[in-house]
Amino acid sequence: MRFIIEEGSLQRYSKNSAFNESRVAVIRGQVVTSSGRGLVGVRITRSDRLSEGYTMTREDGWFDFMVNGGGAVTLQFGKSPFPPKIETLFAPWNEVIVMEPVIMSMTEVPSKKSGDSCDEHDYENIQPIVIASAKFGIRSLQADKSSIIAETQSLFETISIPASQTKLVYSSPRSRGYLSTIQLQLTPENIPAALSKIYLRITIEGELFEKIFEADPNLKYTYSWKGINVYR
Repeated sequence: MRFIIEEGSLQRYSKNSAFNESRVAVIRGQVVTSSGRGLVGVRITRSDRLSEGYTMTREDGWFDFMVNGGGAVTLQFGKSPFPPKIETLFAPWNEVIVMEPVIMSMTEVPSKKSGDSCDEHDYENIQPIVIASAKFGIRSLQADKSSIIAETQSLFETISIPASQTKLVYSSPRSRGYLSTIQLQLTPENIPAALSKIYLRITIEGELFEKIFEADPNLKYTYSWKGINVYR
């Protein structure tokens, strides 16, 4: 991800010496207007780390900003004639984070409070769960046999090399085009009558996936990921 701070790239006036390779993180996000349209030309800086430079939003309002992670990061957003915005988030080491959309408006936009929910739609009562799949290790493979893991759609095969203790192992998850999958149960068996929509939002290594479902009991969804970050 070094290309982000290279000369003539996305992040300007940044110093290479300001970044610790073992701690860097990239924050991705979108700045939008109150109507939801992407806002181009918004300047983003880190308030307490001027040596990390600044970046600008692109035509669709999206931006990429490299920081030293491992703690809270405060970003400033500015574009005339909008009032400036300040957002703080946690940035872990060596991750690509997708933050919530930043809304810039001429009038103050009320922030959503995570604690505002009715009893019927309480997250603790109807939170989605990850359906467990079988755990499988290479060491458990038997020589000259094949193994298929249905839950992860994986194939493993071993071949013994004569006159040695070495085995050749074929693992389909390592092949080109293999997709890692995770199965989610989005709703329980009983759901509130007033629940009409399910909003699914998944972020992983800079990839953002969003989907809306009609509310049904025992709603399940399988998400597939290509196993690489958004820049590859």
